[in-house]
Amino acid sequence: MPHGADPYAAWRFPQFRNLLIGRLMFLMGTQAQAMALGWEIYTRTNDPFSLGLVALIKGIPMIVLTLPAGVMADRFNRTTIMKTCLAGATCTSLALAFTSYQQSHVGWMYLLLFVDSCFMRLTTPAGSSLMPLLLPRYLLENGVKWSTIVFQGTSLIGPALAGFILSWNLQATYILCAGTSVLFIGLLSTIHIAPAAGSLLMGVMVAHLPPFRRAGRSMLLGVFGFGLVTIGFGLSTSFWLSWACLFAAGAFDNISVVVRHTLVNLTTPDHMRGRVNAVNSIFIGSSNELGGFESGLVAKIFSPVISVVSGGVATLVVVAVWAGAFPQLREFGSLSDAVEKN
Repeated sequence: MPHGADPYAAWRFPQFRNLLIGRLMFLMGTQAQAMALGWEIYTRTNDPFSLGLVALIKGIPMIVLTLPAGVMADRFNRTTIMKTCLAGATCTSLALAFTSYQQSHVGWMYLLLFVDSCFMRLTTPAGSSLMPLLLPRYLLENGVKWSTIVFQGTSLIGPALAGFILSWNLQATYILCAGTSVLFIGLLSTIHIAPAAGSLLMGVMVAHLPPFRRAGRSMLLGVFGFGLVTIGFGLSTSFWLSWACLFAAGAFDNISVVVRHTLVNLTTPDHMRGRVNAVNSIFIGSSNELGGFESGLVAKIFSPVISVVSGGVATLVVVAVWAGAFPQLREFGSLSDAVEKN
C-alpha cells in the first residue's frame, strides 16, 4: 500500500517502531529532567542568568563533540555507540538525584550537566543516522514525520510530567530520566540492521511522493510564520493568545523540520550520514543552546519581553536575507527533485 494511503506505514516495521518508542520514552525523561534541573538551579540561585548559563554549558559539548561524534557514527556500530552513551547518561541522572538530595553545591550540578550533555552529543549523530537504515526509502519521510511528532509531543509532555513529579519529589524526576535511558538501551538491543532496507530503487520513492510540492518555499514560510508568532507571544498579555502563539510556533516549526530532515537523509550516502548529521546537529543544537544563553542574557540586561520579541524579529530578518541570497532554496520544488539528483 502506498504510504500516502497509510499514515502508519512506518510503524509496521518492528525495528523502527522499537527505535521510536525508545526515543519517545527517553526524550520524555530528558525533557522532564531538564525542566527539574532548570527549576532547581533557579530556585537555589534566584538568578535568571543561571538559566542562560545552563544553556551555555549544554552548548559547549555541542560545538566541541558533535563533529567527532559524526565520524564515530560512520566508523563504528551505531547502536553500540548509543547504548554506551545512554549508559553514561543513566549514571549522570542518578548522580544528579544524589547531588540534589544532599543539597550539594550548585557547581556540582553544572558539572554533571556538562558530562550528561557530552554523552548526549556523542549519541546524536548515531541516532539520526540509524533511522534511514530501518525503513525503505519510500517510507523515509513518513518516518521523519512520526519522529518529529514524537519530539514535539515529548517537548509538551515531558515538562508537564516534571511539574507533577516536582510537586511530589524533586529527585524522582532525575530517577525517572535514568529509568527511561535503561528502557531505551533495552529496546536498542532488539535492533539489528537490514542493509537492504535502504537499497530500493529511486523510482519507488518518486512513485510515492510526499505532499510538499514546493518544499523550499514551504520551509521558508514555516520559519517566517514561526518568527511572527514568536513576536506575538512576546507582546501578548493574554494567556490564551500566548497559548495560541506557542501552539502555532510548534506547527510552523514542524514544517521546516520535516523538509530539512527528509532532504538530509535522502541525499546523503549512508557511509557519510553520521558526519552530515553531525554538522546538521551543530547548527540545530547550537541555535537552541546558545540561543538560550543569549535569551537569558538579554532578559537579564533588558527584559523577557525584549528577549522574546528581538528573537522573533531576528528570525524574520534571516528568512528575508536567505530568500534573497539563495534563490535556489526559495525555488526548490518537490522532494522528488532531491531523489532525481541523488
